[in-house]
Amino acid sequence: MENYQCKNQTISYKVTATTSAELRDEAVKVNMSLSEYCSLTMDLSRNAIKNINEPSEKEKQLALEIDTIEGEVLEIKKKLNITDEKLGVELRANHTLSIQLEKSKLDNRKIAKERDAQKKQADQKSVELNKVRKNIDNYAEKKKFWGPISDFATNELMALKE
Repeated sequence: MENYQCKNQTISYKVTATTSAELRDEAVKVNMSLSEYCSLTMDLSRNAIKNINEPSEKEKQLALEIDTIEGEVLEIKKKLNITDEKLGVELRANHTLSIQLEKSKLDNRKIAKERDAQKKQADQKSVELNKVRKNIDNYAEKKKFWGPISDFATNELMALKE
């Protein structure tokens, strides 16, 4: 078995003429034969492939940073949701208040119309009262002038106009 492990084995693979020329040029630059260069390249690749599924230190660090940032994003989203809920409550409250304000404005307009109508009615009654007073004055003056009415009746008529 020892002899079997010490024997050289041939492994070959096909490449284009351009790739073959490039590999030869690379081997010449490092003072190696093409077969030595390919063998060494394969050994390096094999060792690199063993660790290919393991994350590098930089990848591990980036993964930690991503976890931290995702946690911060979740916290910000929670705060945003709370803020949105508060805003919704405020908007609903503002909407309710604006409806109440509009209702109050309508009520105030109605009350103002009623007040204006009552004021107009009071003004009309005042005009009518002034006419009655004037009539009482005229009647009282005529009765004084013609004389058949007593002073007591005249005073009573004058008191009516107050």
